[in-house]
Amino acid sequence: MFSQFEFVVASEKPSGAPHMPIEVRAELLSQAAGFSEAEVQDIELVICMMPSITVEVTCGTEGEEGVQEGGIITVQAWWACNKPTVWSVLFPMCNSTLSTRKKNCWFLLADENSNNVWFSQKVSFMDEASAVTAASKAIEETMEGSGANAKETSKAVREAVEKVKSGSRLVMGKFQAPAEGNYNLSCFLLCDSWLGCDKKTGVKVKVVK
Repeated sequence: MFSQFEFVVASEKPSGAPHMPIEVRAELLSQAAGFSEAEVQDIELVICMMPSITVEVTCGTEGEEGVQEGGIITVQAWWACNKPTVWSVLFPMCNSTLSTRKKNCWFLLADENSNNVWFSQKVSFMDEASAVTAASKAIEETMEGSGANAKETSKAVREAVEKVKSGSRLVMGKFQAPAEGNYNLSCFLLCDSWLGCDKKTGVKVKVVK
């Protein structure tokens, strides 16, 4: 079975103009920036269109109680967008015409202290049918690889399907464990199209000899 070793997932508190109370933001824009009431309303309209992202990350090993040097770590992340339809809205291109542009995110797991990226993957917000198929296959392979029985595997797949239908999408990957030590990693989900739509969480990983 997929055994999660010592980890902590902690979402950082959102900051910046898009996360301010409307009244505070309006006052800041009008008094500090000198925007007119109409300009403030335009900004609010754009902010209402912007998507926001949530992400939950776990790291672990398949069939092991802990992580050893040189072992294989599996990272599993569920991410969701509160406005998935904006991933395919009209987007202005360089030739001054409007066309659709597929928007993506980059998932990064990094050690900021050493400036080292442990794992990276380009992800997109798949349609529900494709996401169900991909998540079911990934979870099934993970459970079977960890020695889980058919009942445990079926339960894990059902839970994954429920998460997809509730709006989440799965990102999974593997990488080799580093040298012994305690690592405070940062997980980033970076959008290539929307400013202020990025997300960061923290994950603590303990590696033993």
